[in-house]
Amino acid sequence: MTFATIWQRRAGQTLIRVLAVLVVWQAYIVLLQPTPIAFPSPLAVWRAVVGIIDRGFVDYTLGEHVLASVSRLVPAYLLALAVGIPVGYLMARLDFFRRMITPFITLFRPLPSFAWLALIVVWLGFGEASKIAVVFVAAVTIVILGTLDAVMRVPDVYLDAARAMGTPPSKIVTHVTIPAATPQILASARVALTVSWAALIASELVAANSGIGVIIIQSARFIRTDQTFAGLIFLAIIGGLTDRAMSFLESRVAPWANR
Repeated sequence: MTFATIWQRRAGQTLIRVLAVLVVWQAYIVLLQPTPIAFPSPLAVWRAVVGIIDRGFVDYTLGEHVLASVSRLVPAYLLALAVGIPVGYLMARLDFFRRMITPFITLFRPLPSFAWLALIVVWLGFGEASKIAVVFVAAVTIVILGTLDAVMRVPDVYLDAARAMGTPPSKIVTHVTIPAATPQILASARVALTVSWAALIASELVAANSGIGVIIIQSARFIRTDQTFAGLIFLAIIGGLTDRAMSFLESRVAPWANR
């Protein structure tokens, strides 16, 4: 089966799902007749989507809103990976370090990123730094715990076999531990990316003039539910594309994961 055939099949399945959602959505509108403010029709949402694409939203084009959100998410997410993966690895390998860090993660992990927002704004102000920090806080614990679990799940038989063959400790890390843990680390990074998008929308509640979250929040504030739905659609598309990009990265960086 060629790549083109697989792509066409998946595209067809996606189209069928979208059409099914639209049919159910329109049936709900026709049968129950909710007010447009409470639940707009697919046509109203489509017009809002086209309007935002054509005219922008609140003095910014759609591209500028997307760029603003991406420029906040990317550094926060990369910083979460840069901090979370080494910390998770050290926690897996050093018992005293794990005992020192685990209570803090256990204490703060259940808190939603929105709960940090007010405190982070006090610390960092209303600028871009506070928004990046909120996304970082939301993503880093997921990466830490995912890396910790991935490294601790590396089978001992792999490590014992490497030692029996006289492999130096440094090469055991680079040639055994890291390759064996990589698939699960990438899976946790993929989850962290999804959570990062949610945290980003929360961070754009505060003093943001542009961003996908601004479209969603300000349209809801002015009871433009059609534009709110449009913002959610834009977010779903961008989030879906980044998730597919991570899936593609997984298949290329760790092709042995599904074998």
